[in-house]
Amino acid sequence: MEITTILLPPKNSSKKFTFASIEYNEVCHYQKLLTETELLIVENFGSEKRKREFLAGRIAAKLALSKFTDASQITITNDNNGAPVVSDTEFTVSISHSGNTAVAIASNHDMPFGVDIQCLRPKSIAATKRLTPEKCVSREITHLTAAWALKEALSKCLKTGFTVPYNEFLLKSFVETQNKFECTFEKYSRYYGKAIFNGGYFLAIVGPKTCVDKIEIGDFL
Repeated sequence: MEITTILLPPKNSSKKFTFASIEYNEVCHYQKLLTETELLIVENFGSEKRKREFLAGRIAAKLALSKFTDASQITITNDNNGAPVVSDTEFTVSISHSGNTAVAIASNHDMPFGVDIQCLRPKSIAATKRLTPEKCVSREITHLTAAWALKEALSKCLKTGFTVPYNEFLLKSFVETQNKFECTFEKYSRYYGKAIFNGGYFLAIVGPKTCVDKIEIGDFL
């Protein structure tokens, strides 16, 4: 389990961004953070895999929220697009899971972030190529997967998921330096993305450019 908090600009602002990650085998130590409603949701899942993913994702989100408020008293629901909703608070969360790891970001509503984590999966790369027409992204598997993760993170930042046409998330620029990636977006100039590949995972974070500039992506994975 890891929690990292960063104060966001401007310097006199009280706004902050908190990142949390948790391994599935750590979940049992933090279930006290879940409300009765959330535990009932878990019981309704037929698949054990889905139960583990839900638990890990919700707990990662609660760990991130715990730097702002008493997260054990908050029920995280989902909107019609499947995006997590933190009702009756000034905070928002983004959640992702892959392999045996779940990650989450909590931040103020007016500074939304999106997060995505992906395992390197060579078998799915053909589909990723079809959905990555941008010339700024090479056909190398690490570049394609990083680009995919950055688009996922943008979709979560916007709270749409992939319920809108995929070309909404096209990259305008994409640069890689020693397994760290940075990008801008064709239609969303306000937002900026950073990603890293480490330990078999890609981690991508997207948010307001003035805030993401302040983030060292290597601190999180």
